[in-house]
Amino acid sequence: MEKARCQNIGPNQGADSWFPGYTWRICTCPHCGHHLGWTFERNDKDSPPDDIAYFHGIILSNILGENYSLIMMPKMYRM
Repeated sequence: MEKARCQNIGPNQGADSWFPGYTWRICTCPHCGHHLGWTFERNDKDSPPDDIAYFHGIILSNILGENYSLIMMPKMYRM
């Protein structure tokens, strides 16, 4: 999600994290403030360099509209 535009809200929270070793913050849209998901950040700064420093947990239904499809049709089949 290199192009994700999440505005992280509040301080990192360690309680109730779904991923051990990671803290979380609520991630919102910087334009409208809608809750998009969470940003998880590694809380051990001494972890190996190949560990993931942070990642996003996105609520799919909060970023896609009801009429949006993840299935792309080739242009030749579009009407």
